[in-house]
Amino acid sequence: MTQSQLQARSRVSRSYLSRIESGQMTPSLGTLEKISEALGVGLNRFFIPESNGEALLEDPFIQGLRPFLRQLDWEQWQGILKRLQAISDHVSTSGQMRTMPPVTPKPLVPLARRPQPAMMGRR
Repeated sequence: MTQSQLQARSRVSRSYLSRIESGQMTPSLGTLEKISEALGVGLNRFFIPESNGEALLEDPFIQGLRPFLRQLDWEQWQGILKRLQAISDHVSTSGQMRTMPPVTPKPLVPLARRPQPAMMGRR
């Protein structure tokens, strides 16, 4: 998007946008809100380094997890985080990371769509 296009969408002057882009000016939170709305991105996009935030969200593994993660409650999140920490600690203390052979992932079925077992002893 050009500065002129962003100016039209955000109602922030092109000269001010140019000074922000070149690092000569620091925009206010209100100006960042206008720009984020014009760009169609969340305000947090300006505060999360692209290498950490955007790349992580676009990672195919993370994309595959997203449908499942939305279904978890707080306790389930905490359980997963504890398990990941234990794995990380194990890898760190073992001194070397073992590489796994490549695996072709099987499609995952979200929990809400898994077939439910038939009720036993029902007449």
